[in-house]
Amino acid sequence: MSKHLQLVVREGCHLCDEMEDLLNHHALKRYFQLERVVINNQPELEVEFGMKVPVLLEEKREICHYFLDESRLRTVLEV
Repeated sequence: MSKHLQLVVREGCHLCDEMEDLLNHHALKRYFQLERVVINNQPELEVEFGMKVPVLLEEKREICHYFLDESRLRTVLEV
């Protein structure tokens, strides 16, 4: 069963682009579905996340931010 993960990003953010690319081509991709959440022009999300992007979430719980944490991802995916 795959988990639903959210990647919170800001348009124009190179770290966001890098993490998204890593996740879209990740060896464990079959274990998760990725939803991209863009915070640009969404005041509530901009207040919540500010410049702390990218943020990878699983059911609103942070897995990691700025850079992909492989061990945390494996723990969340239980693989």
